[in-house]
Amino acid sequence: MRISSSDYDTPEPRTVVNDGVEYKVNIPLVPARAKNRAGYIAEFERAGFTVEEFIEMDVNSACTYSASIYVRRA
Repeated sequence: MRISSSDYDTPEPRTVVNDGVEYKVNIPLVPARAKNRAGYIAEFERAGFTVEEFIEMDVNSACTYSASIYVRRA
């Protein structure tokens, strides 16, 4: 399955449940060029996604700004 484009190339297998049915999905770690919430959201929307939820993560030494972003194909 094509996720989006070649820079979205680190999918990790996960199991999700929707309406009581278990599905296996691949969730990519997404390299983003944005440096803030508005930029992340704009980048996903330009790529054809709808942002469902955006959670800013705690600052750590490996990554000064990161977020968990839940999207779906628009």
